[in-house]
Amino acid sequence: MIRDINLRRISSNTVLINWSSNDFDLFQIRYWPLFDENQKTLLTLSYNNFTLITQSDNYKFQLRGRTRFGWSLYTHEKLISLRSMLIDEQFLSQLKSTEISNKFVENKNILLIGPFIILILLITVIILALIYSKK
Repeated sequence: MIRDINLRRISSNTVLINWSSNDFDLFQIRYWPLFDENQKTLLTLSYNNFTLITQSDNYKFQLRGRTRFGWSLYTHEKLISLRSMLIDEQFLSQLKSTEISNKFVENKNILLIGPFIILILLITVIILALIYSKK
Protein backbone atom coordinates (compact mmCIF):
# COMPACT_ATOMS: atom_id res chain seq x y z
CA MET A 1 0.00 0.00 0.00
CA ILE A 2 1.01 3.59 -0.56
CA ARG A 3 1.79 5.42 2.68
CA ASP A 4 2.80 8.83 3.96
CA ILE A 5 0.46 10.85 1.77
CA ASN A 6 1.04 14.59 2.21
CA LEU A 7 -1.10 17.44 0.96
CA ARG A 8 0.18 21.01 0.56
CA ARG A 9 -1.88 23.88 -0.70
CA ILE A 10 0.56 26.01 -2.66
CA SER A 11 -1.86 28.59 -4.07
CA SER A 12 -5.53 29.46 -3.98
CA ASN A 13 -6.40 26.71 -6.47
CA THR A 14 -3.39 24.35 -6.40
CA VAL A 15 -2.66 21.39 -4.15
CA LEU A 16 0.55 19.36 -4.23
CA ILE A 17 0.05 15.69 -3.33
CA ASN A 18 3.09 13.53 -2.62
CA TRP A 19 3.65 10.14 -1.01
CA SER A 20 6.38 7.62 -0.23
CA SER A 21 7.56 5.70 -3.26
CA ASN A 22 8.63 2.43 -1.54
CA ASP A 23 9.23 -0.26 -4.16
CA PHE A 24 6.81 1.09 -6.76
CA ASP A 25 7.89 1.93 -10.29
CA LEU A 26 4.59 3.51 -11.45
CA PHE A 27 1.67 5.17 -9.73
CA GLN A 28 -1.93 5.86 -10.57
CA ILE A 29 -4.05 8.59 -9.09
CA ARG A 30 -7.74 8.93 -9.65
CA TYR A 31 -9.52 12.03 -8.49
CA TRP A 32 -12.90 13.66 -8.86
CA PRO A 33 -14.98 16.55 -7.53
CA LEU A 34 -16.69 15.57 -4.30
CA PHE A 35 -20.21 15.96 -5.65
CA ASP A 36 -19.64 14.49 -9.13
CA GLU A 37 -18.23 10.96 -9.15
CA ASN A 38 -18.97 10.73 -12.88
CA GLN A 39 -16.01 13.04 -13.57
CA LYS A 40 -13.30 10.69 -12.29
CA THR A 41 -9.92 11.28 -13.86
CA LEU A 42 -7.25 8.56 -13.90
CA LEU A 43 -3.59 9.39 -14.47
CA THR A 44 -0.53 7.15 -14.53
CA LEU A 45 2.60 8.76 -13.09
CA SER A 46 6.24 7.70 -12.99
CA TYR A 47 7.00 9.85 -9.93
CA ASN A 48 5.49 10.09 -6.49
CA ASN A 49 3.84 13.49 -6.61
CA PHE A 50 0.97 15.19 -8.37
CA THR A 51 -0.16 18.80 -8.64
CA LEU A 52 -3.93 19.19 -8.66
CA ILE A 53 -5.21 22.45 -10.06
CA THR A 54 -8.69 22.64 -8.63
CA GLN A 55 -11.86 24.06 -10.06
CA SER A 56 -13.93 23.39 -6.97
CA ASP A 57 -13.29 23.42 -3.23
CA ASN A 58 -13.61 19.70 -2.51
CA TYR A 59 -12.08 16.70 -4.24
CA LYS A 60 -11.57 13.07 -3.44
CA PHE A 61 -8.65 11.00 -4.64
CA GLN A 62 -7.16 7.53 -4.42
CA LEU A 63 -3.67 6.23 -5.16
CA ARG A 64 -2.12 2.91 -6.05
CA GLY A 65 1.32 1.75 -7.10
CA ARG A 66 2.77 -0.87 -9.37
CA THR A 67 5.53 -3.30 -8.42
CA ARG A 68 7.02 -6.12 -10.46
CA PHE A 69 4.14 -8.25 -9.19
CA GLY A 70 1.38 -5.93 -10.42
CA TRP A 71 -0.81 -3.08 -9.17
CA SER A 72 -1.58 -2.65 -5.49
CA LEU A 73 -5.05 -1.89 -4.17
CA TYR A 74 -6.23 1.70 -4.19
CA THR A 75 -5.89 3.63 -0.97
CA HIS A 76 -9.04 4.63 0.88
CA GLU A 77 -10.69 7.71 -0.56
CA LYS A 78 -9.01 10.86 0.73
CA LEU A 79 -10.76 14.21 0.85
CA ILE A 80 -9.18 17.48 -0.20
CA SER A 81 -11.00 20.47 1.21
CA LEU A 82 -9.43 23.77 0.21
CA ARG A 83 -11.42 25.69 2.78
CA SER A 84 -9.71 23.76 5.56
CA MET A 85 -6.19 24.11 4.14
CA LEU A 86 -3.97 27.14 4.52
CA ILE A 87 -1.52 28.08 1.78
CA ASP A 88 1.90 26.71 2.69
CA GLU A 89 3.92 29.94 2.88
CA GLN A 90 7.14 28.09 3.75
CA PHE A 91 6.85 25.97 0.60
CA LEU A 92 6.20 29.10 -1.47
CA SER A 93 9.27 30.84 -0.07
CA GLN A 94 11.40 27.75 -0.84
CA LEU A 95 9.96 27.67 -4.35
CA LYS A 96 10.68 31.37 -4.88
CA SER A 97 14.26 31.05 -3.59
CA THR A 98 14.79 28.09 -5.94
CA GLU A 99 13.45 30.17 -8.85
CA ILE A 100 15.78 33.04 -7.94
CA SER A 101 18.73 30.62 -7.75
CA ASN A 102 17.82 29.16 -11.12
CA LYS A 103 17.60 32.62 -12.68
CA PHE A 104 21.00 33.50 -11.24
CA VAL A 105 22.49 30.27 -12.62
CA GLU A 106 20.91 30.95 -16.01
CA ASN A 107 22.32 34.51 -15.99
CA LYS A 108 25.84 33.53 -14.89
CA ASN A 109 26.84 33.21 -18.55
CA ILE A 110 26.18 36.92 -18.94
CA LEU A 111 28.32 37.60 -15.89
CA LEU A 112 31.17 35.58 -17.38
CA ILE A 113 30.85 36.77 -21.00
CA GLY A 114 30.26 40.47 -20.23
CA PRO A 115 33.80 41.31 -19.02
CA PHE A 116 35.28 39.26 -21.86
CA ILE A 117 33.35 41.31 -24.43
CA ILE A 118 34.48 44.56 -22.77
CA LEU A 119 38.09 43.36 -22.89
CA ILE A 120 37.81 42.54 -26.61
CA LEU A 121 36.27 45.96 -27.33
CA LEU A 122 39.05 47.68 -25.36
CA ILE A 123 41.75 45.78 -27.28
CA THR A 124 40.00 46.66 -30.57
CA VAL A 125 39.96 50.37 -29.64
CA ILE A 126 43.67 50.25 -28.72
CA ILE A 127 44.55 48.53 -32.01
CA LEU A 128 42.50 51.04 -33.99
CA ALA A 129 44.15 53.91 -32.09
CA LEU A 130 47.63 52.52 -32.91
CA ILE A 131 46.70 52.12 -36.59
CA TYR A 132 45.25 55.65 -36.71
CA SER A 133 48.31 57.18 -34.94
CA LYS A 134 50.70 55.59 -37.48
CA LYS A 135 48.88 57.27 -40.40
